[in-house]
Amino acid sequence: MKITHDIEQGSTEWLDMRLGLITCSEISSIRADGAGAQSYINALAYERITGESSSVFEGNEWTKRGHEFEPVTRQMYEQKTGTAVSMVSFVENKGFGYSPDGLIYGSQPMWPEGGIEIKVKQPAEQIHILRTGEIPKKHMDQLIGGLTCAELDWIDFVSYCPNLPLFICRVCAIEHKEQMEKIEKLVGKYNQQIEEIVNQISEMY
Repeated sequence: MKITHDIEQGSTEWLDMRLGLITCSEISSIRADGAGAQSYINALAYERITGESSSVFEGNEWTKRGHEFEPVTRQMYEQKTGTAVSMVSFVENKGFGYSPDGLIYGSQPMWPEGGIEIKVKQPAEQIHILRTGEIPKKHMDQLIGGLTCAELDWIDFVSYCPNLPLFICRVCAIEHKEQMEKIEKLVGKYNQQIEEIVNQISEMY
């Protein structure tokens, strides 16, 4: 497992590390196993062939606001849990990658025990999360992918909206072993497909 520090997420260097790699933010695409998956692996094949990004990281206004509030949310999490969070740029392992919002080290200082995934929410969605006490289903593939890629025991899902309480919910690897194994197999399957596409296109030059 390769863990990279000291490179800002969203920077050119960070994007370069992700070139051609399946990442946890797109695990839901490959799990859907349809047109979206094929579009995604075609884009990754392009990146492996050319060494260039198939898209430009821009983000909408709310995404930018999320980046703005992420350090505040991380600090609130540390204060509420009494847990020190280590900043990480990128984790590469098992044929795919993960950009956690922080890792937590326990008794083994060289091996992370847990992680955090921060989502800055709009007011209505944060109220819904607080009322139900549940993680939105749309985030579960990314979280379980993170457990798999970084070989973590747990990830704390942390959602925040200014002027509302912080929401923290732990997702444990032991409860998702079957899903983790499925994700690992899918990553292997799609990496093989990407290589087949790369070979096919390369022969056309």
